[in-house]
Amino acid sequence: MATGLLMINCNGTRVTDNDFGIGVDIAIDIYNSKNIYMDNNSSRHASSAERFSKVGRNEVCPCGSGLKYKKCCLGRENMSTGIRSTRSTFTVGKANIVADIGVDLTDSHAHIEELNHVVPNVLGVDEFLKGLGVAPPKEILDEAFREVRSSGTTETLEHSRLKTWCMEQNINAGLWVQLAGAIGIAVFGGG
Repeated sequence: MATGLLMINCNGTRVTDNDFGIGVDIAIDIYNSKNIYMDNNSSRHASSAERFSKVGRNEVCPCGSGLKYKKCCLGRENMSTGIRSTRSTFTVGKANIVADIGVDLTDSHAHIEELNHVVPNVLGVDEFLKGLGVAPPKEILDEAFREVRSSGTTETLEHSRLKTWCMEQNINAGLWVQLAGAIGIAVFGGG
């Protein structure tokens, strides 16, 4: 299992302005640590299905163990995680996480000011719109992408012309969330 940053028994540490790219299973792993402050960090993970879909039983496991896939991760759930914390306290200013699990807390206390979590196996925007049967005007869709890029969050879509257009088309809330997720994947990566 590949980890971007492992913190054990740390106190008063700042983790800022990092981009934990594709290739790690856990971007930040915190164990038995206190007063950790994280801000402006990003992680992008391929979904567990993507990471393990093309691996033959007798090939080396992509988790990094060095074992054959059949002796290691075959049949096990291997989900990517943005931040995993065990027996720790931490604060997150802003984090953009594209992973199966955004934040995994065990006996931990966290204060999270802004977390943008997108699951990597969401359909792409084009695939989603094909299934929807009706597509928003290109200028409205392009504007939504620009808003997300400039703000660094998909939350800006809540007050966008795209959301207004979707409401006028009677697109339900569940489909709206999927579309916003697909835009987040396209902007922040991971899919």
